[in-house]
Amino acid sequence: MDTVLDSVRQVKPPSLHPTPAQHARQRQALLEHINGQSGEEAAGRAISAPSPRPVDHSKSLRRRARLLVLSVALGLLVIALIALFVIPQSRSPQAAAAELRHLADTALDQTNPTPTPTATQSLYSKRTGEVTESFSQVNGVSSPGAEATFPVTLETWARNDGSVAFRVQFGDPRFASSAAESAWSEAGLPMQISSSPQVGMASSPQLGATRAATPPLVMDVSDLPTDPSKLAALLEDGQTGIPQIDQVPAGSDAAVQRVALLLMGPLSGSTPQFDAALYRVLSSLPGVQLLGPTTTHSGRSGIGFSLSSSSSSTDQERLIVDSSTGTLLEVQNVPIGFGAPFDQLFLPTNELIGRLPEPRTAGGFGLPGHALWFDTVAGNRVVQDGALPPDIAQVFSLSKGVGS
Repeated sequence: MDTVLDSVRQVKPPSLHPTPAQHARQRQALLEHINGQSGEEAAGRAISAPSPRPVDHSKSLRRRARLLVLSVALGLLVIALIALFVIPQSRSPQAAAAELRHLADTALDQTNPTPTPTATQSLYSKRTGEVTESFSQVNGVSSPGAEATFPVTLETWARNDGSVAFRVQFGDPRFASSAAESAWSEAGLPMQISSSPQVGMASSPQLGATRAATPPLVMDVSDLPTDPSKLAALLEDGQTGIPQIDQVPAGSDAAVQRVALLLMGPLSGSTPQFDAALYRVLSSLPGVQLLGPTTTHSGRSGIGFSLSSSSSSTDQERLIVDSSTGTLLEVQNVPIGFGAPFDQLFLPTNELIGRLPEPRTAGGFGLPGHALWFDTVAGNRVVQDGALPPDIAQVFSLSKGVGS
């Protein structure tokens, strides 16, 4: 009888060292097992994995459209806020009045009043600009549309006895359109102006000219008040005693134009107190708006102001002032020519008519003329008699000889 131990002994344990054939069979079985499991798992994953969702481009486009609309809305809001708060405040009469009062203080702080020339000196000033002139009839023939613009340079020498010599030179006419040029030419008006300047006496006590008969080119303001309220009353009523100023046609903007002409000058007897009073008067008048930093035709920078105007011209009247000194740098679109010889020095009327064929008549130019702009190139500079230009010295000499 076999014992349990004998049965155990008959069972051979697996060899710890398989033969090469066994090893190959085991390796092949293991590989088949692994490959079969991997294929099933891969197939399972392929079945269970969700398919990739397509990209929704419409949502991206809608998002970009919303951002664009929002950006435009914000831009319009910023523009509206600027228009509502910034622009009205800068152009408001209150802003202009505040800036003009500041300029009045600046002018008052200047320590150099207008110098008074001695018996051997003259007060020199120079202005450049452009003026327009038109004629409705020439030599009895209608000339509609005959209008031209002329560059002009005006120099003056004023002496302490009230006599004033001038030199004025006009450039050739310029035209806003070919139609205006044709109308000018067909009217027989000259297409060129004499290249030599005109010189003469604007006013001369030696020749018997009086303040009432011949308005002086250099306006004497020594008798005008420096109190702004009193000065404003004289300017509004046209009672300054200066013909060029008082002859400005009455109207809602007359006082503004009178202030502009006084600022343009040339003046004698002016002081920092008077200059300050002019700016304070201007700050109290209606229709003045602040334009902000503005550049003159000669390239200088200043503070610009627009003035109300009841004239037929569509061009806005402007002043440009040096903010550091309170000195007027330029006037634009201001009517001129309110009294001889003030008007004739700024307008080439006489020279144009003088170069017409007989009978040399023209009309319809209708003073006041129109100054597109005037720049003060040099103002109130004292010149010794020995430094006078020869033609001006001769003018002064001849005026004394005639009056002796």
